[in-house]
Amino acid sequence: APRAATVIATEPCRCWAVDQLTFKKTLMATTTRKRQQHEGFIKGVPILSSLEHYERLTIADALQTAKFASGEVAITEGDEGNTFYIVESGEFKVTKSGVAGGGGGKRR
Repeated sequence: APRAATVIATEPCRCWAVDQLTFKKTLMATTTRKRQQHEGFIKGVPILSSLEHYERLTIADALQTAKFASGEVAITEGDEGNTFYIVESGEFKVTKSGVAGGGGGKRR
């Protein structure tokens, strides 16, 4: 495809270059590996275990990593439930108003 812009060095530069085919193959391999990893996590989630292969792959492709620091709130009771989290690694404490003790969510 034709270049969308012209790039001119404004001072001495050193660049790395990779040919288009190598870039595409690398990107495809990385995407495939991540997709398989995510599908493996999805298979281990009981509520999603009945999904068909295609449905698992569709969700796997849509997954985005969210990172939380220790003590950071991921979900607040009462907030709109528009995000579904699958714990890839680490541990969360789950609490509910009026319920003593609460539960936990962990994945290692």
